[in-house]
Order: sequence, then structure tokens, then C-alpha cells
Amino acid sequence: GVGLMFYSDKAGSFRLGHSSTKLSGSYHFGLNKKGTSTFTLGFQGGQTQLGIDFNDPNAATVIAQGNLEFSGDQQTTYTDYKAGVMLKSALNKKMSTTLGFSMGYLSQPRYDGLVGRDTSSTGGGGISRFFNRPLLTQAHGQFNIEMNDKFTLTPQFFFQTEAGAMEISLQAYGGYKLNDTYTLRPGLGYRMTGNDAIEVLMGVDYKDNIRVTAAYDANISELVSVTNGLGAFEIAAWYIIKIFKKPDVKPEILCPRL
Repeated sequence: GVGLMFYSDKAGSFRLGHSSTKLSGSYHFGLNKKGTSTFTLGFQGGQTQLGIDFNDPNAATVIAQGNLEFSGDQQTTYTDYKAGVMLKSALNKKMSTTLGFSMGYLSQPRYDGLVGRDTSSTGGGGISRFFNRPLLTQAHGQFNIEMNDKFTLTPQFFFQTEAGAMEISLQAYGGYKLNDTYTLRPGLGYRMTGNDAIEVLMGVDYKDNIRVTAAYDANISELVSVTNGLGAFEIAAWYIIKIFKKPDVKPEILCPRL
């Protein structure tokens, strides 16, 4: 399998933004003749642009407290790589499970940023800061249950850690088949780390190769003061292209006399 991903977000007083374009590749190994268990190797690479907008009015107070002076919209670009493995297995006709593990920023890329001036009494000179992105470790798993011909239930977990910071999320979403074309996917989630947020999820599938999803994070921790009670909103869409090849089956002649 091959894939192409586009990603963009902005957050915080400095309008800290990430924009990424990444190419992915995977290879799937069947672990048994029936094809009910599959082991996958995956790799991803691409470029990320990091941008900080110091013209944001909310940034002025933060900069003044640090005796620093920055200006403009500063941007930098770096290349990063990610690799992972996944095991998917059908337990029976109605239940299946998936477990995955990956590591990102394998090259620990360096990105430059925060070019400005020290305004303290002992400073006064120009400053430049650069950072090396630490390794990102992620794990996920899900358990899919086909309740009946119309409804499926999928509890899942997600874990990631980077430079000592950690996130654990639990989610459960359902799949309700409206007809042969559309399937609704409502769900709920809870970000456990720091009792941080409740997640409201909604998605829709078109046949089995197009999915559009939306998620809203409602903060319930002390971070609610940072987000002004607005939380965070995310939207995603993906399209799966399937290319079918006719198998080349070599005929065998069975002679009952042999």
C-alpha cells in the first residue's frame, strides 16, 4: 500500500502552526492461509513546516515577560521519518483486533526558529534558537465487534510519549449501516492524561473507501482557561484507492490412476 497525507493546524497565543506533506508505504504479510491474520510493516517520510506568528496581539505579554523581542511571521522547514508495525487478526466471524506500534522523528531533525533580540539589561544582543525534535513513540489498539447486520462497536486506545510528555486516550465509536452505501460512525472519547478532555466524535463512510470524520475536544482540566472554554475542533477525510489484480493460478491435472 502507498499513501499521501496532508496535515495542518494552528494553536496557542503565537498561532503556532504545523503543515506537513508526507508519503507513506506499507507491506502486508499474511500469517495464515485463510488470511485472517496480517502483519504490516510501514514507513513514512516527508516535510513539515513550523510557523510562529509574533504579530499575534496575545503574544505581546508573553514576550515582554521574558525580556525578549521577536517580530514577524517566522517559519522553518524540516524533514522527518517514521516507521511502525501492526498486527491485525480476525478472532472469529464477528470479532477482530488490531495492535500497532510506531516511532517518529527517527532522524531527530533540527529546526531553527525564534530569531530575535534580548532586551534585558545584561543582554541587548541578537539571539537565535534551534531545536532537535526528540523521538516520538506511539501505540494504539482496537477491538471491533459486529453486534448485528446493522451495528458494530469499536473500543480503542491511543498512547504517545515524547521527551517525557505523555498522552493516553480511550475511545469507543459505533458504526450504524444506513444502507449499502452509507455508514454513520458516532463516538465518544476521554483523554486521561491530566483528566484533560472529553472527545465527541462523528464520521460517515461512503461505501468502503471514503470516510469523513470530525472531532471536538471539550477541555475539563485547568487548560480550559487557556482555550477560553472553546476546546479544539478537528476534521479529517481520506480516500482509499483499490487496485484489484486477477490471480495467476497455475492449473493442476489430477490423475486418479497415480
